[in-house]
Amino acid sequence: MAEILSLTETIERGSKQKNLVTLVQEWLCVNGQRIKVDGDFGPATQIAITGFQKIAGAVQTGKADPSTFDKLVLPLKSMTQVSLTNKTDLLSAVVELALKYLAVHPVEVGGQNMGPWIRFFMDGNQGESWPWCAGFDTYVVKQASALTGIKTALPRTYSCDVLGAWARNNGKLVQGTSGNLSGVKPGHLFLVRKSQGDWQHTGIVIEMGPEHCVTVEGNTNDEGSREGYEVCRRIRSFNSLDFVTY
Repeated sequence: MAEILSLTETIERGSKQKNLVTLVQEWLCVNGQRIKVDGDFGPATQIAITGFQKIAGAVQTGKADPSTFDKLVLPLKSMTQVSLTNKTDLLSAVVELALKYLAVHPVEVGGQNMGPWIRFFMDGNQGESWPWCAGFDTYVVKQASALTGIKTALPRTYSCDVLGAWARNNGKLVQGTSGNLSGVKPGHLFLVRKSQGDWQHTGIVIEMGPEHCVTVEGNTNDEGSREGYEVCRRIRSFNSLDFVTY
């Protein structure tokens, strides 16, 4: 399901188009105007739109007209039209793209694993049963592959365990405790190992050090688990990590 990135009509107070009102409310939350996402265009939504329009330098009408909606969705829309400086190396393209996503800061809104950014990474899926860290990683790799024209066998998946099993079965899994991480490069993926053959979180490596890696990852939090709410940069030691090369 393609995420709606444009409006052809104006949504205003009292509108009965609950799905469109909900979408506008989600994007208001993404842009820092924190309101309840309930599909009801009342005074709170009107005030939130006015506040966003003021910040965006637009006419303050309190209505979600097509121009205002374009400004609301600009971060995501810009990533569907993104260009890369490096189109000759897939791993470098993955790092560049991951950093571009970090800059626009995708976040959840409306509940656990909910909101337009999550639907974007998860092909329309959202909700408690759809943790999106693997969806984020494999979407970025898929997009980098399309932009560079360089094919990869890495599967498009929403599951850390599918990533780990694919890497193990294809000789692409490197344990962080192996003592030999020379084959792990920026652009490869990490997996947080819960137990042997069971992984619970994943992200994209953007830097490798002798004892740590720097990552960009989705659906993370201060504890570094898979049930967070945003895309962010983290620093991780190798002890509980495995790596997926491709």
